Amino acid sequence: YESVNSGEKKFFEQNLSDNSWEKFFSSLLSLGQKVGGFRPVLVSYETPQTISIYSKENKGSWVKVNLEVNSEGQLISMGVKKSVQPVDYDLRLNLTSDQTKDIVKSIAAELERNYVTVKLRSEYSQELVKRLRNGKYDNITQGDLLADKLTKDLREISNDKHLQVIPPSRINEVKERFGLEQEDHSSQDNSEPNGELSEEHELSEDIESIDVQSITSEKLDNHIGYITIERFVFNQKVIERTNSILSDLKNSKAIIIDLTGSGGGDGEAVIDLLSYFFENPELLTGSSKSPNGPVVEVWTTPNELSKSLSSIPLYVLTSSKTISAAEAFTYHLKRKNRATIIGETTAGAGNRVDVFKMAHDFYLVNSIETSFDPEKNEGWEGTGVSPDIRTSRREALEKALSLAN
Repeated sequence: YESVNSGEKKFFEQNLSDNSWEKFFSSLLSLGQKVGGFRPVLVSYETPQTISIYSKENKGSWVKVNLEVNSEGQLISMGVKKSVQPVDYDLRLNLTSDQTKDIVKSIAAELERNYVTVKLRSEYSQELVKRLRNGKYDNITQGDLLADKLTKDLREISNDKHLQVIPPSRINEVKERFGLEQEDHSSQDNSEPNGELSEEHELSEDIESIDVQSITSEKLDNHIGYITIERFVFNQKVIERTNSILSDLKNSKAIIIDLTGSGGGDGEAVIDLLSYFFENPELLTGSSKSPNGPVVEVWTTPNELSKSLSSIPLYVLTSSKTISAAEAFTYHLKRKNRATIIGETTAGAGNRVDVFKMAHDFYLVNSIETSFDPEKNEGWEGTGVSPDIRTSRREALEKALSLAN
């Protein structure tokens, strides 16, 4: 932080002598100069190997610097990204034994009530309580680490990659993700004297800015369009940006959509984007909360660009990190033979989720519906979407370009 705020590299070099950090320092320095510097506010141990430092920029926005360490405590990687405001509470607060029991039992009860596969509810719930009784969580007294351990255990028990426990320190991230109102953790007056924007307003605008950057594009050689989607976001600004991007690419020879790093997102955004690539309404999937429950059908809605874009060859790039909503997008295009899928088999997270409040302000992201092909009555939960052409993640773009040209 001293290096970034002062512009003097010596502070950085004193702690990191490896020349490979040159590029990272340059990007951090550029960010620091752009926003007028930033200061560390909150340190979070979000996993045993990840330290996250939440920082406040001088211009009012937040960034999150992630430091990854190995088992010996040595720094092995760094990253920085925009963030929502963290919750201002003592991240090293010691959880009591009773609090831990409350948290685990509330999660087990929620699985019993609402987990999507009815016949597995009791099995998953009882296994979690069994681990509690066997003392698996006795020595974890820090909230972030308990949430990380519970998340890993739930995914091990169920093989459901959507299940996630969120600690109080990260609740604003969850609320932003699920479209809920942000918490106000400031003890200061939130009035706006002299017409100045409140911090909460600045945060809201910053989140919208992050959302808009979730989809980017460029024109490659030979009239090839290239779109990268980090997350499927559904709000007015992203809808407008998506329309602008596809309008600009409507005369492309081919379009490549890179989902290799896509972390899922909103199902409505998936439907909106898919609608550009089908001239007529298409039945995509059905969804149900139980095997014999009512089925909800999902259809595309063609728009003014659909006719032009529906005939352009599509190539979708995937990896094992392509998950959730990004898998849905891939699955629908493959099922309709509308795109060539290139890369790796996707993560296999096909259930739809919602977030539920647990004991002591922890939250559980729980799978509540399953999506499936209405014709074959099968989906991608647990199996992922396999590519048409299998390559490594790094080779996928090169392969798509060779086919598109």
